[in-house]
Amino acid sequence: MTSTTRPAVIYLSGPITTGGNVPVNVRNGIEAAVRLMDQGYVVICPHEKALGMEMLAPRSYEAWMQYDFKCIEVADAVFRMSDVRGMPVPSTGGDRECVYAKQIGKPVYYILETLMAGVPPVVQLHPLYAVDVGYQPGLHQMSYDATEQDVLAKVFADLLKSATGDGGKKRAAGLKPPWWRDPAHEAAMFSHLNKWKHGEKVDKDSGVHPLVHLAWRALAIAYQETNGQVDPAGPPKPWFGNLCPVSKDPYP
Repeated sequence: MTSTTRPAVIYLSGPITTGGNVPVNVRNGIEAAVRLMDQGYVVICPHEKALGMEMLAPRSYEAWMQYDFKCIEVADAVFRMSDVRGMPVPSTGGDRECVYAKQIGKPVYYILETLMAGVPPVVQLHPLYAVDVGYQPGLHQMSYDATEQDVLAKVFADLLKSATGDGGKKRAAGLKPPWWRDPAHEAAMFSHLNKWKHGEKVDKDSGVHPLVHLAWRALAIAYQETNGQVDPAGPPKPWFGNLCPVSKDPYP
């Protein structure tokens, strides 16, 4: 191993108490674990606990299952003990483990050759930062590119600019209160959500998606609750909304 690689971690899933012959199940499990170790994998073998941990520190069946689930969370993949045809060996706990693994996005393999093709024994880390993101099928390990944040900020800023421009014109005309004081943001959010749920994809006034309007209304609420109704541009200006005509669409 180098500073940019590490061995893949495999959780071995197979019968321990199923069938009633614990010694045979434990022997088969350990033999399977040794075969995986010989290929270069680090193996989490729950059968080992039946030899020592259970005798010295006994736990309930369900307690061991919950512990095994935690082991699966830190593994790169699960290898289910199977027969020569690739059919899983009967195991009540093994069935639960495989279901859990799939629920959290961990791949499950039944044949050694398939495992080795899907999860190499050596996991590649980013060569510069050596950031371990774990094994993800079809995805090479690499560090997060922070420039993505700049791209997202620009894209979202452009969208929000279109949504706020229409409301800004109405506020400048005195038809709406300043956004940092406007109490109608929450109602407007539900209005735009309702429009979207009924098939609207383009706001008739701004030309942008109604969910963009919803997003900026949500941000406005977040600003008010974080900073109070304070004008970020300077001293608050008087607003005489009750002396102005009502907009036909109160929620742009």
